[in-house]
Order: sequence, then structure tokens, then C-alpha cells
Amino acid sequence: MRHRAAGILAVLVMAGALVMAGAPPASAAAPRCTGVGFRVLVYPNGTWDSAVSVSFPAHSPQVPIWGGSGGAGYWSCSLVQTSKGSGVKRLQQTMNYCYEQTVRAALGGPLLQPDGDFGTLTKRALVAVQRFHEIEDNGQYGPQTARTMRHYLQDGRYGYSGCITLTEMGWPGDSG
Repeated sequence: MRHRAAGILAVLVMAGALVMAGAPPASAAAPRCTGVGFRVLVYPNGTWDSAVSVSFPAHSPQVPIWGGSGGAGYWSCSLVQTSKGSGVKRLQQTMNYCYEQTVRAALGGPLLQPDGDFGTLTKRALVAVQRFHEIEDNGQYGPQTARTMRHYLQDGRYGYSGCITLTEMGWPGDSG
């Protein structure tokens, strides 16, 4: 009986070690979006137009890019259900503005309340946006969703506002 219990315990310990060895390290996950960042329009030749900018959920939103002339914050971050703050509020505002019909259809009529609280309605709306773009529809805002979805664009010179992807703004990398 002792040998059998010891054998079972050894198998369980080895199985646990295999599961732990196969799990990705926690540091591999994208950091949380803690605020709102912005980027200016970058043309293919490398020049930029500071009058045209896009805003998005970001981590380290106070960190300037290109000495502050290119924007601030990094867009390779994540938001999940229960996240709170200005990054969530920017995501809610962006989905309401850039995906109004998709959000209304997902929520049965109303738009999201931009309250900075990533609840079930925000997740439902985000899943609908992800399905619209035919990307993984896990209801989590991460680097793939950030790169794929359209974000709020403002042109300070002509008073224009609209929606554009970060790639179309000239930011195709993983962290901005």
C-alpha cells in the first residue's frame, strides 16, 4: 500500500512539473494598458505630421516617443474584463465612435457607457469588434486587437475626426 501511494504521489509530482514547464512565463503577457497614448501620422518616407494624431489605450502613457514629437505611450498592452481606468474608457469611446453599428447590434441598441470599467457589456462589444475583423474573439484587448481595430483619429489642422488603424498611421510594429 505504501509503495502504491508513493508511486501515485511521484506521478502527480511529475505531471505537475510538466504542466508548469509548459506554461508561458507571466512576464510574456502584455502589460496592462494604464492610460491613453497618442501617435502622430507617419508617412512612408519617414516624415510625420504632428497635426494628425490617433489616440488609443496605452501603457506608460507618459513616455514620449521620438523625443515627444512622435507621440507618447506604448500600444502593445492588454485590457481584460475587470480592468479599470482611462485605457478602458478610451477603448469604450473608440468602439462607440468607430464601431457604432457593431456595438449597437451586440448590445441590442444602446452604446457603451464610457465609464472606464471593463464589464460584461464592454467585453460583449469587443468580441463583436473582433468578429467584425475576423480575429480571435476572446473579448480581451491585446496587441492583435490594437493593431487590427480602428482608433479615433483627429486632424487638428482641418478639424477632421475619423477612425484609422495604427498600421495605417505608420506604426506597424509591436509596441509603437
